[in-house]
Amino acid sequence: MLLVATIRQFVTVGKGTLAPWNPTQRLVVRGVYRHVRNPMIAGVFLVLLGEAILAASLPLLGWFAFFVIVNAVYIPLVEEPGLVKRFGGDYLAYMAS
Repeated sequence: MLLVATIRQFVTVGKGTLAPWNPTQRLVVRGVYRHVRNPMIAGVFLVLLGEAILAASLPLLGWFAFFVIVNAVYIPLVEEPGLVKRFGGDYLAYMAS
């Protein structure tokens, strides 16, 4: 459901898609994006953590930790500067809120 909601927001509000060759043209700050800057990654985090807990699996917990670390580095170093370039002050204000 989260995936469908975020894709719908990208198409209807952002006038684009998840695909890098057709990115959103407008900054999306409605719906779940009003509360979380990257709800799709947050959803993946929750799924991975839930799987690790339900399976009581240390390897899955390790995969979850690795995924969190990679995204904790990638998002601020690569994704966010790209969004600042695309959306400027609007994205900076969104980050601040």
